[in-house]
Amino acid sequence: MAFPPPAHPGPAEDQLLVLQGDHRSSHIWEGQLSMQALRPRRPDDLCEFIAGHHFHERVVESLQTTGLYTIFELGRMQLDWSLITALVERWHMETHTFHLPTGEATITLQDVQVLYGLRVEGRAFALPHHWRGMTRAQLADMMGQLTGSRPQGDRGGSRVALSFIRDQMADLHPDITHKTEHLWIQRYTRLALLLLFGCVLFSDTSGSTVSMRFLHCLEQLDELPQYSWGATVLAYLYRSMCRASIGPAVDICGFLPLLQFIWTPYNIELLGQLPACCSVDRLIWSTSVPMIFWDHVEYHATERVLRQFGLPQPIPREPGWEATHYQWDDRASMDR
Repeated sequence: MAFPPPAHPGPAEDQLLVLQGDHRSSHIWEGQLSMQALRPRRPDDLCEFIAGHHFHERVVESLQTTGLYTIFELGRMQLDWSLITALVERWHMETHTFHLPTGEATITLQDVQVLYGLRVEGRAFALPHHWRGMTRAQLADMMGQLTGSRPQGDRGGSRVALSFIRDQMADLHPDITHKTEHLWIQRYTRLALLLLFGCVLFSDTSGSTVSMRFLHCLEQLDELPQYSWGATVLAYLYRSMCRASIGPAVDICGFLPLLQFIWTPYNIELLGQLPACCSVDRLIWSTSVPMIFWDHVEYHATERVLRQFGLPQPIPREPGWEATHYQWDDRASMDR
């Protein structure tokens, strides 16, 4: 008895999902990548450093004023790479949503703030024009000025090794006391934030470097709470998932714990018990807006996932961005 061929998983039409032919799920359907999970990048380096070098209370106070200390408090994060891989296989850059049997779903600004206390309203994380053309030597000089530690060598472009940052922090750590000059508390704080960016929030696929361009927001530490960190983190993760979902990608980066939570709407009782840092921006949680990380622009397309906010879901309109947007970055023409 002959069995009918298995039904193709779709999509049946490609007017919307125009990149399906290059999508990771198509490679799996053709017998490729079926046993290959995305390769992990360790977020544990920060946790391991803190475990061996507990922050002095003056450093803790300095980090608390930035609005990012809640991430330092998370501790070791266990990541389920099979789950993350399965979700990326269902992520579509044309809609910025996961395509599931029950419909579309996505990670929202609400998730970022409720789960991790990151502000989602504030200044866009755009790179100032004069920082775009800075050479490695200029960036290294800036790092020396702001952290007291200047990386040597002319290799690596705008990036610096995380091991260099850890080594500088380890050297400074014994000297941080109640009598330490405020300048050195600020320098240590900047190094700690660079480690946070490179290990956790904005990790790259190498897992070993961080961009010195982050120094542009670390010049004035008292201005850090003005940034929309939640939107910045989410934009970077969206871009990472868009790139990982195309072709035979083996790496994914970004703040991956956002992919691991219970996918049900938050109930009113829970939202009413949240601390202020986790609910202060609730009026914009469901807005459909562009999110910016330097030259990357990703769209928060909540009109496609209104059920996540307890609202009825009409047929959504066609997305207003180009499907290939994930290919653009700061190496392209500035005008573009």
